[in-house]
Amino acid sequence: MRNVYIDLGANVGNTVCAFLQENPGFLAFAFEPNLKLIPAIHQKGLKIGRDICVIWGAAWISDGTISLFQSEHASASTVVPGKVEYVDRGWSPINYDRPHDTPSIDFSRWLLANFSREDHIIVKMDIEGAEYKVLEKMLSNGALSLVNQLRCEWHYDRFPEITKAYHDKIYAKVSATVDLVDWT
Repeated sequence: MRNVYIDLGANVGNTVCAFLQENPGFLAFAFEPNLKLIPAIHQKGLKIGRDICVIWGAAWISDGTISLFQSEHASASTVVPGKVEYVDRGWSPINYDRPHDTPSIDFSRWLLANFSREDHIIVKMDIEGAEYKVLEKMLSNGALSLVNQLRCEWHYDRFPEITKAYHDKIYAKVSATVDLVDWT
């Protein structure tokens, strides 16, 4: 049995490093679609003396390439069109006119190919609206059943196309399958 922490939307590595400091017996994987943020994750891992397997790419429903839309803040991005950014909190709006190609990783496939039910897996998911499609696929192919705990930040309120009813439906299915923790 392996103890595994998977950080989807690792940003600059703060969350994965904080988790590893509190849980030294875990292997760590950090997915980040913004190539500019990858060095920060490596640096923070070195600073705490831990190996983090950093994967450049967006957790998604297929392998390939996907458009990453970013704001002026390097840490604000999404692969899902239509995100409304918190401009009143100092965040710049997402620029949909200049997407950047980034690798996409079929997270369900990756999880099923690399882990089993014997592993103890905690997933932190902060993927800016992509959580709905990724979780739907994980539910449909059984990949979510490999996860012991899902710490998820939900973004339905930031995407006009994602209704509260759709959010509630996915939320109910996910919480019936896995120990679900609302993460912010």
